[in-house]
Amino acid sequence: MIRTYTISDSCGNTTQCVITYIWTQLSCLDQIKCKDPVYLGCNPNFPADFPKPDVDSYLDGLDCEVKVEVLPDIDIVVVGCERYYGYTIIFTDECGNKKECREEYSWTYDVTPPTIIECAPDLDLGCITEDEFPGHDHSDKIIAIDNCSDVTISLVSIEAVVDSCHVKYIQWYSIKDECGNESRCMQTIRYTRIDPEAPQVEIPEDTTVFCTVPEPPVFEGKCASASLELIFEFDTGCEDNNCLVYRYWLLTTCDGEQNIGVQVITVECDFTSDVLSQEEVKEDQKVDSRITEKTGMPEAVYESPDGNRLVKESGELVLYPNPSQNYVVLNLNEADPPVGRIQMNVYDQYGRLVKEGRLEGQIIDRRIEVGDLPDGVYVLQLISKDNRIWNKSFLKLK
Repeated sequence: MIRTYTISDSCGNTTQCVITYIWTQLSCLDQIKCKDPVYLGCNPNFPADFPKPDVDSYLDGLDCEVKVEVLPDIDIVVVGCERYYGYTIIFTDECGNKKECREEYSWTYDVTPPTIIECAPDLDLGCITEDEFPGHDHSDKIIAIDNCSDVTISLVSIEAVVDSCHVKYIQWYSIKDECGNESRCMQTIRYTRIDPEAPQVEIPEDTTVFCTVPEPPVFEGKCASASLELIFEFDTGCEDNNCLVYRYWLLTTCDGEQNIGVQVITVECDFTSDVLSQEEVKEDQKVDSRITEKTGMPEAVYESPDGNRLVKESGELVLYPNPSQNYVVLNLNEADPPVGRIQMNVYDQYGRLVKEGRLEGQIIDRRIEVGDLPDGVYVLQLISKDNRIWNKSFLKLK
């Protein structure tokens, strides 16, 4: 504080002097430290679990008397998922000096689980070895969002279902937000396990045996790239020693593709000639389709004008679908295709003629109806005017 004095005499002369007063005004309010805002986490129970101002913690250690006034907020402030609430605390010392502190609390209100846009895709890995398995955790393939926070994705459960060489994993993923709300989704991984040391499985080749019909081979044990199943078998009368055994095999690759093949086992107990005597040939010199005692399968027997037996010729006859239900399609692949009318015969497994007809022109995509035949094994035979013959067996199923 500065005071200025003026001194005057009777003649009007004046002079001044200045007195300056300096002092320090102390207040204990400077010792009060306001608190930082506090985050309470997710979904506190308001107001039961809500903190109350700890006034005493402000007044500890003060060397003066202070009055305290606490003013709570009127309402909770909502900003998106965030909530805010607090108190304004007013401190007044003996000299009337004031200081305000703000106690503010924030928290997240979120009770909604994350939304899964896309789970990890189901996988069918086909035929693989164990070394080729890409691993279980595909969390990085999951797309999910939350209304309030980021999400955490984790693989939480794996259930293995093993059926022989077929493996299936059922996997559950957990998607959580920062408040612990959780959604789950499931992924299925399938594959067929291949043992690299397993033998190659193929349809058995045609063979000739002496008198005894061998038992069908059994394929068990290691997981091969294909499986083989005997689905049908018949013979042409093996009780008479010489015969043919027809085995229909179903070859299924590990990725599900199927192919049916026929294995012909020739059983021989003697070595008589295949040439028929002239007495066995019909006098009208026409084709005689019949079942021979030796083979039990249809065979075309011809006689030339000079009485000599002609040699049969066979080319490539393609027939599909095999097995068939209602029809088969024929394609005759011949460099020298037959000309004119072609005789068609269908024989059952016992050698009986069950269907016949005549075909004209080239045999290309020629459809033959077989839906009226009972289920079983049949042989379709084509005989041309120039005495050539083609045989093809097929399986008729419902």
